[in-house]
Amino acid sequence: MTGVVEAVVGFFERRFLQNAFLPVLLFPPAAAAPVVLENGRLHDLGAAWDAQSGTLKFLEIAAYLALVWFVAAIVASQWRNLTRLFEGYPLRPIRPLYRSAVRYHRRQQRMLQSRPRFRSRRYPQNAERFMPTRLGNILRAAEEYPWERYGAPLIFVWSRLYAVLPTDFAANIEITRARYEFLLVVSTWCAAFAATSAALGVIFDAPPGRVAACFGSGMVFAYVAYVSALPAAVEYGNRLRAGFDLYRLDLLERLKLKPPRTLSEEEELWTALDNLLVPQGTPPKYGSPREDWQRERMYQEAAPPEAVLYVIVSRGHPD
Repeated sequence: MTGVVEAVVGFFERRFLQNAFLPVLLFPPAAAAPVVLENGRLHDLGAAWDAQSGTLKFLEIAAYLALVWFVAAIVASQWRNLTRLFEGYPLRPIRPLYRSAVRYHRRQQRMLQSRPRFRSRRYPQNAERFMPTRLGNILRAAEEYPWERYGAPLIFVWSRLYAVLPTDFAANIEITRARYEFLLVVSTWCAAFAATSAALGVIFDAPPGRVAACFGSGMVFAYVAYVSALPAAVEYGNRLRAGFDLYRLDLLERLKLKPPRTLSEEEELWTALDNLLVPQGTPPKYGSPREDWQRERMYQEAAPPEAVLYVIVSRGHPD
């Protein structure tokens, strides 16, 4: 167990370095490179750097690394919002564009009738729940899976289910999630590079061909990184499905609930539990549980020990 915990801690450190610190560290020099390499500016900057004292160089490097670390911490705190950006949530206020994108994905989903397994991993079953991007539909399909199979809301239950998962299984989920998040960070990095390098090139009169090349290559690599993130997101969704299939009953046991005996009973249990756990003041979605539901289903006493009768048979010794 100690080794597993150390591996998880080390993974989270690597996740921060890979998905936040290194992209922020490399972005300023990469974005400024097209301008710096023009008309001998690199030589002038090198001469100005050499003219400084060693102490000033050290302070500048330390200040840059501290600033990078601070910005990287902000980036790391926005991983969820970055994912929502690629899922298409910012398009909701732009209703015509949002609806057009959703209609496109509905057509794409209908074209996959002959590939039901592929379709179930890429799109939710309910067409009214479609998202305007491929990544959004992949993650929405994983979120809808527990509701379609068991009548359980994954988003609301997941924070509790995650605490029940074995440490190695939870670490595997986080590793899979970090893979597609890294590619989304790379996609964002490339798009930001394209826009920033082009803007700097226009401001500092870089050759138009170089400006166009930087912008075009950055946007192409941004798209390639986004498309590469989709298989990783599918794998992440598969891990979520497996976690709910394997450990949902463990969660019910930890919540001190009677284990369901049938699928219908489990669906009723998740519905009532969903309404029971909603924040205070939130109206229930499916109708409030009966007043005695919690007393009937929770805090069940252990079954009394069974009486066991032992019969001891002794054999007499022959004379």
